[in-house]
Amino acid sequence: LRDGYSLPEWMFFKYPSRAVAYLYLFVFLQYQLMAGTVQIFAGAHLLSAATGIPAIYLMPAVLAVTLLYALVSGMVASVATDFVQMLLMLVFGGAIVAAALIKVGPLLVLSGVNNAGSINPLNPEILLTLGLINSIALFSAGINDQQLWQRCFAIKERDLGRSFFWGGLTFGAIPIMLSLLGFMAAHPSVGLVLPAGFDRSLVGFAVVTHVLGSAWAVLFIYALMAGFCSTLDSAVLATSSLWALIRQRPWRRDYQSSNYTVGTGRLVMLMAGLAALVLAYVVEVLPGFGLKYLFWFYNGICASTLVPTFLALLWDKLTARGILIGSGTSLAIGFPLLFYGSMTENDILIACTYVGIVFFCGLICYATRSRLGGDIEAKARLQNSGATSG
Repeated sequence: LRDGYSLPEWMFFKYPSRAVAYLYLFVFLQYQLMAGTVQIFAGAHLLSAATGIPAIYLMPAVLAVTLLYALVSGMVASVATDFVQMLLMLVFGGAIVAAALIKVGPLLVLSGVNNAGSINPLNPEILLTLGLINSIALFSAGINDQQLWQRCFAIKERDLGRSFFWGGLTFGAIPIMLSLLGFMAAHPSVGLVLPAGFDRSLVGFAVVTHVLGSAWAVLFIYALMAGFCSTLDSAVLATSSLWALIRQRPWRRDYQSSNYTVGTGRLVMLMAGLAALVLAYVVEVLPGFGLKYLFWFYNGICASTLVPTFLALLWDKLTARGILIGSGTSLAIGFPLLFYGSMTENDILIACTYVGIVFFCGLICYATRSRLGGDIEAKARLQNSGATSG
């Protein structure tokens, strides 16, 4: 392997199968495409709630603003702007939450609207839906996100552990901090009434506008848009690097590094952004799909490679056949179930699908295990026949 590589490349060299590499590439590419879609969709709806302009007219603007700087310097622009955008979220977000708490006092309801919830994370209504889905989703996203892989190889090895530790800790503070606005919205004394059809995922903006006024709402928009643009520019950049892998195809016997120019990379970033924009328009007209279900849908697809990836790291009997059958079956069955569950807003079906994807994929991987050891068989195939077709 070269100094920098992606998970699809690593899986190919561990289990020399082009089919395995393409399976992982499909999951990786759909994740970046859908990640871009979510940012365009969410950013446009936030601006729509603030201005009254329909979201369909604002979606191209969200994409255009991000591409203006992303196409200039690529990874350098992405890392530099991510740092600035993180500061904006921390500073503006912290100031807004503090001001809201000072204004209304400790009017927080942790048990949901009309007490239709619980502060106990082990409550079955939370554990078996929101908790279970998000736990699997976030684990799956972490290993299938090319944005993180790129940053791994952009950081000096000695700084890698602490960079991800402090980065994760800092980023984790943002949703915890902003979640206080949602608990504030649930208190009857705050007097917040959401308009009909309002996406509850944007309730934080509604609280800030209601409690603090329009000036603070503008700061809140800046903070959230910084987060949306940060992920969007990283998504199109990651798509470009994955496309470079597809074009070079290192699993060919006659592999030679191709001349992947900066111009080509920028063109791919532009096309990736436009594809995400088209999908955002599709999601806009689909019934049921809001930010929550859109997030669950595309992370559910990533769950199809969760078990094989962990087994590849920890177990020497995993085979390419097990990966293809397990992950392929999970995708074929899980994709339509997740789509239907999202359109019908059926949390139970989505939770069961998540668990089924992980369980049956693991079961198939175990049933097709190697008797000799996956590494031994893989090395033998690689030496005897070069890159196989899987």
